[in-house]
Formats: sequence, structure tokens, C-alpha cells
Amino acid sequence: MPSNNGPLKNLSGQEGEAWFGPRGALPNLVLVSMDAVGAGHLSLYSYDRPTTPYLQELARKGLVFNQAIANSCWTLPSHASLLTGRDPFGHGASFRYSRLREGLPTLAQIVKMKGYATAAFVSAPYLMARYGLNRGFDTYNDRMPVKEKRTAAEVNQAAWAWLKDHHQRPFFIFLHYFDAHTPYLPPKPFQDLYDTAYTGEMTGETFANGEQVMKEGGQLSEADRRHLVALYDGAITYEDEQIGLFLKKLSSLGHSEDTLVVITADHGEAFGEHGFYLHGHGLYEELIKIPLILFDPQGRGAGRTLSHQVSLADILPTLCDFMGLAIPEGSQGKSQLPYLRDAVPAEDPVYLYVDRFPMLIKKYGPRFDQDLWALRTETWKYIFSSTGRQELYHLKEDPGEKINLAEHLPQQSAYFHQELQTAIGETDRSFKEPKPWFSSLFSQKKP
Repeated sequence: MPSNNGPLKNLSGQEGEAWFGPRGALPNLVLVSMDAVGAGHLSLYSYDRPTTPYLQELARKGLVFNQAIANSCWTLPSHASLLTGRDPFGHGASFRYSRLREGLPTLAQIVKMKGYATAAFVSAPYLMARYGLNRGFDTYNDRMPVKEKRTAAEVNQAAWAWLKDHHQRPFFIFLHYFDAHTPYLPPKPFQDLYDTAYTGEMTGETFANGEQVMKEGGQLSEADRRHLVALYDGAITYEDEQIGLFLKKLSSLGHSEDTLVVITADHGEAFGEHGFYLHGHGLYEELIKIPLILFDPQGRGAGRTLSHQVSLADILPTLCDFMGLAIPEGSQGKSQLPYLRDAVPAEDPVYLYVDRFPMLIKKYGPRFDQDLWALRTETWKYIFSSTGRQELYHLKEDPGEKINLAEHLPQQSAYFHQELQTAIGETDRSFKEPKPWFSSLFSQKKP
């Protein structure tokens, strides 16, 4: 077994400086992903319901990122970015039923080389081991009921059982909660927290996969829509409580002062903002703005907020930097630790991608028959569709993305189109080839 102290040689042969905790050991690491939880629904980010009291408490001792962006709007590619430090053009797990590219170092592999025990407890079919995200985990618990989703409490229970036998050595544990994902079924009392006056018949189960609204022209009454949002918000509050319970359990095992904690999400959820519900089909803000909190027991960043743009791909290099481990060669994300030392952040764009999902096309019609690419800066977002449609939004003046400026600012659109094309070509040449409808995409005349 590798030593728990001293420099780490990573997969590229580079070395990092060791981080030493209060007992002379490397820190433990807890990474929590709240599936389908958009930042706009967290009281931590000034939402008008008290959905996340525990995360607000943790934020007072931790570092909050105000502009964290998911690299996609669905589970597999976003988690691949989280665990590899690469954007969807670089890690390979960008398409439905695709798999993480071989040879890419994952966060679990990096810390395992340092002697960590590694375990993941996940709750979604697209995180099952066959997609390659299990790489580097000693234990990868993807067992879940066939027709039911595993609750956060059940995830915690499985993780606690593992911790009993592994907490005496440095550990990395990845928890994935799925309760805020449709069909929005938090346990009581959380399902009744926020819309007690509702008298309609809408439930998370009857809404299911959005049959009523996903087809062209489908709609909900405003009362039903608000009730769905209330169920979703209740599920977020439930997950918030479960995060608190898990971390209190860690504290009871003596790990409150030697454990780095990261809380984030893979994407958000739509409730009709742009005529769509759910996720997995668009790159608007409600689908890609996510929470991100980092708690460092050494106090770095405590009580601070960073407002510049970061992405899921930045989490791996940031954690490596915080832990004194070498950042893997080829990482596309950037460590955020220098910005706690007053470095001025460059306005690097975030690249996003979502492919078309044949099931959505079959069930809900041609408006889902498109792939989407996007480039986002702190000021602009450019979205390009495989149909040829372009969208350009000035995010500071139009945060709700209501006014498409693509036709009014053709030179700006052309610039971002070229930047997007260059990013795709530089990171993954085969990106344009895996599916037949990609073949002529970027051979189209530029705007």
C-alpha cells in the first residue's frame, strides 16, 4: 500500500505537495452530488423558500461559488466532467449509452494511488458501473430497486455501513442523491412543506415523465405547475437534511477536522421557463446553474464567496490543489485555490453539450430532434443547434435568456461559433463523427 504521507506521483509522473491534517494524515474527502438540483431553488442562493438550512450553515464555514455551471444538462456527461476534470468534448461519456474514455485518470484513481479507501454510492441508472465512472473505486455500490429509486437515507445507510470498516485510514466517499429527480417523491413531511393549500390532483407520480407538457402545445395549469415546484423544493430540503445527518455521523466518528467536503449537483430542472420541463434537452440557465460549496477543515476560503464562473470540470483540479496532490496532465478544468490568494480569474468560457435522446423524439415529437452545443462566459451564452438555429444571450442584461440576439449581433455569433468549433476540434477530433447527423454539422456556412 502506498504511504499516506509525502508527495504523490500522479499518472503523468508529476508530483504535488502533501497536505497534512491535524493528525498528520492526508484529509478524507466527501463528495456529494444532488441530482437535478438547480442553484435557483436553494435558499443558500437567495431562493424565497428555506430549502437548504443545513447548506447555509455549512456555507458559513466554507467556500461558496456563486456561478457554478454544469457541463451538460443530464447525469452521465456532467458526472464524467466532475470525476475527470474534463468537459464533454474531452471525456467521451457525452452520448446516451456512451462510456468514459479509457486512460483518463479519475479523482478516485488519483487518491487511491495515495492509499485512500474509495467508495461510491449512487442512485441513477446512468451512473451504473457499465458507463465507466466506477474507475478507481474499491467499492462502487450501484445496486438499487428495479422500479424504485434509492432514497438519500438509503444511500447514507449503505455509506455508513462501509465507513464503519474504513474510516481508520484516509477515505474518499462519493454520495449521489436522486430524490429531487422526477417523479419528485420526497418522504413525509417534506412532500407537504411548501404547498399546503393545493387541492388539485397533480402528484409527482401522475406527472411522471411529463407526458402532459413535453409534447408541443402541452401545458399545466399554474396551480399544478406551482405544486410540482413545491414537491421538487421539498425533495431538495429532504436532501439537505440528509447531508447534515451524514456529516454529523462523520463528526461522531472523529472526522470533523480532517475531512474536505464538496456539495454540488449535475444539472438543474426546468419548470416551463422556456417552454420545457424536466432536463436532458436544453442548455438554458435553469438547467445548468448548480450549487457548489467546499468546506476545508483548515479554514481556507471559510465564509467566502467566489463570484466568477466555474464549472464541474474545475472541481477535480481544485481538490487536487487543496489536498496537495498533482493535477493530472491534460485536465481541462482549473484549480480555484489561487483565487483565494487574490489571483485575478481569467474569463475562461465553459463548454457545454447535450445530444438528442431518441426516446424523447419518439414520445414527444420533432422539437427534441436536435443536438446542442454551447459556449458560456460570464457575460454571454451562445447556443448552436444541429438544426442550424443559433441563440445568443447577454446574461448580465438578460439573465432569464428571453431576448435572442443572434440575428442582431451576427459578428458576435460568428466569433462564438468559431470558438466553439475550435474547442471541439482541439479536445476531441472524433466528436464530429460518432453519429451520422454530426457529419456535416460544422461544414455549414458560418454565420
